[in-house]
Amino acid sequence: TTSTITIGEVAYIAEERTAPEKHPNIEIIFDELWTNTRMIDMIELNQDIAREARRLTRMAFLNRWHGIRSHDAIHLASAIYVQKHIEVMAFHTYNLEDFQKFRGEVPFSIEEPRPTQLQLLSC
Repeated sequence: TTSTITIGEVAYIAEERTAPEKHPNIEIIFDELWTNTRMIDMIELNQDIAREARRLTRMAFLNRWHGIRSHDAIHLASAIYVQKHIEVMAFHTYNLEDFQKFRGEVPFSIEEPRPTQLQLLSC
C-alpha cells in the first residue's frame, strides 16, 4: 500500500540518469504499475492522514529530527491509518536514517524494501 502522492513523486528510474533514451515509455510503465491492484493498493490522502502527518512533522520539528519532509510524513501517516484497518507488517523506505527516529511511535517495523525489480526514484 502506498499513498497516491507516490504517483507524483516517482518520476524516473535510476538507469535513466545515465541512459534516459533506453526508457522512452517509462511513464506508461509507471501508470500501469499504479493501476495494478494485485501489486499495489493506493490510499487517498484524507483529513485523518493529513492530521497525522502534521503530528509527525511537528514531532520531528520539536525533537529537531531533520530530514523528514511533509511528503515523508504523509507516507508514514498513511501506514498508520491503514494499520487501523488491517495489519501493517512493515513500512518500507530507502531513507532509514530519517525514519528510524519514529520507530517507537509506530506499531510496525521500519525497514528497507527487498525489491526484485528496478529501484524507483522520486524527484
